[in-house]
Order: sequence, then C-alpha cells, then structure tokens
Amino acid sequence: RCPNGPAGTLFACFAEGGDRYYYGNFSWSWNIALSLIYLFTIIEYFKRYETISPIFRYTILAVMVYQLYVGAYYFLGMFVGIEYGDPVKNFPLF
Repeated sequence: RCPNGPAGTLFACFAEGGDRYYYGNFSWSWNIALSLIYLFTIIEYFKRYETISPIFRYTILAVMVYQLYVGAYYFLGMFVGIEYGDPVKNFPLF
C-alpha cells in the first residue's frame, strides 16, 4: 500500500519495493538531500552576498538568522524535555 498525497507519488517512484518498502528509505535520502540543498544554497548566498541588492540581502539574512534561532531553540529544548510533537505556546517571536 502506498502512502497518500504528494509523498505517495515520490514513494511509488523512488522507494524500494517488496518487504522493505515500508522502511521509508526514500524518506531518509529525501531529508538528507534537502539538508544538502539548504547548505549549498547558504554557501551560494554568501558567495554572491555583495551582488545582491541590499533589501533582498538583509531580508534573506534575517530569515536565515531566524531559522538559526528556531533551530537552536528546539535543539536546546530536546535537552530540557520538549517533545517533538508538543505545541510551543510561549516560543518568542514565533
């Protein structure tokens, strides 16, 4: 049985068949690929930093700093007991 939605199409095209189909090997490679794309996008951003107009440069930089802030919050939250699915009602600037 294939998962529903857009991910279902990806699983149907790229996931393994047979008994190992439900292990989600495509999901692992998908998450790794997205992380690598994000990393290389940041590298390219800083390579072209001087050529980007200031309004876009600082807007993108603000978004990246905010992502770093959110990631640090959740990373540190893992050590103090925030569960993955817990709602965060008092997260500042969220």
